Amino acid sequence: MPTDDGVLLRKALLSEDCIKDLVRPLREAGWSAEVGEPDERALFVSVVAKADGQQFGVALLYSCATDNGIYRRLEARAS
Repeated sequence: MPTDDGVLLRKALLSEDCIKDLVRPLREAGWSAEVGEPDERALFVSVVAKADGQQFGVALLYSCATDNGIYRRLEARAS
């Protein structure tokens, strides 16, 4: 019998918060936002926003208690 390690719940909460708190406000401000899939453990999701020839990327973390290695991995992507 498979066990639930919380990935589905984290994925749902992370996706919902991403849309509500980041994507909608960006779109209301005239930006287009591309949302990636949450990582395999649903600890973060990446978003790329574009408008008027400008672009920026951001990652939303499920928890501030996320392992430091993930912060470093995300930092390397942004550099």
